[in-house]
Amino acid sequence: MLRLAKYLKPYLLLILIAVALLFVQAFADLALPDYMSNIVDYGIQQGGVENAVPVAIRQSEMNRLFLFMSADDKTAVLADYTLVDQNSPDYAADLKLYPQLSKEPIYVLKSVDKTEITKLNPIMGKALLVVSGIEQAVADPAKAQAI
Repeated sequence: MLRLAKYLKPYLLLILIAVALLFVQAFADLALPDYMSNIVDYGIQQGGVENAVPVAIRQSEMNRLFLFMSADDKTAVLADYTLVDQNSPDYAADLKLYPQLSKEPIYVLKSVDKTEITKLNPIMGKALLVVSGIEQAVADPAKAQAI
């Protein structure tokens, strides 16, 4: 056994790295069921996110979304939302529902049917996805370069 040790000595660092990587792989394999459990618990059993159309959204966030919409899409979205601010008639009632209203105006979804929501889903979904991706890239540029 001691004779083998002298032959393994030049490769000791590589052997230690291989063992460390095996531990990392084992931890990742053991974490996978926990991740799947969270996906099932939050995404499936609790309903997850029904659609990409928010009931209420801050004006600043809506303006970011508008940057990534065509003029027709922007018109379609604005037709289904109402801008609520301090000058709105039901400001006190809306303030109870949306506390963020005290800091900035918000857009509130009008009562629309499922066909209208189905029409808005791809428009809002794409814009939300782009804005979210840009925000993540700004927050951590190293991850953005890896993609």
